[in-house]
Amino acid sequence: MKSFLPKLIALFLISSLAHAQELRSFSNAEGKILHDQLLKYDFEEKIVTLEKSGKIPLKTFSQTDQTYILKWNMVQGFKSTMRFRTTLKKSSWARMKAEKTLTPYWMDAVQFPQKNTPIHKVVLLDDYEEYSALYLEAEGYAIRLRNQNLFPLENIIVESKIFYEQEYFIIPDDMFKSMNPEYTDTITTNKVKFSTENIPIIVPQEEVVVYSHCAI
Repeated sequence: MKSFLPKLIALFLISSLAHAQELRSFSNAEGKILHDQLLKYDFEEKIVTLEKSGKIPLKTFSQTDQTYILKWNMVQGFKSTMRFRTTLKKSSWARMKAEKTLTPYWMDAVQFPQKNTPIHKVVLLDDYEEYSALYLEAEGYAIRLRNQNLFPLENIIVESKIFYEQEYFIIPDDMFKSMNPEYTDTITTNKVKFSTENIPIIVPQEEVVVYSHCAI
């Protein structure tokens, strides 16, 4: 069996508010309504920038709007390739060893015209054993996420699909042909594995590594 270099498609999602910017009705603690478009939020200064109304302190808004603004800012920080960095790196993180000991045998077979199945006799060679070992490696991708914002990012879902091929040797059904261990005919199978992982929070300057499925 042969495995080929796996390819990975990774998708990163974040909870709600990932839609395009649009006009929204904001309100303050006294219930005054303001129709405007959110442009920017300064996390350090706690200042909201609106398209028409300019800069307004966050505490001026109602509690519902404050929650919305903070989530909106989190999405913008997630979407920024400068403030939220993602890298993919092919990785090998597991190795397996399949061992077996075989007792070779000698087979005497005779085909009679009147019979469809050959008459055969198998004699095990008890005084001789043959050892073989097969080493298998698990190859996949390390997905490295780094939050370079000044605020934490929450509820990040990492989804990945890994595509790979496996090649198998075809063992003939014919009893006499299958006695020859030098198989050359192969068949290729396309495979895909899907994985998903939820990251509750990534604090500022934190780096998190998750792994895709692997191809054996």
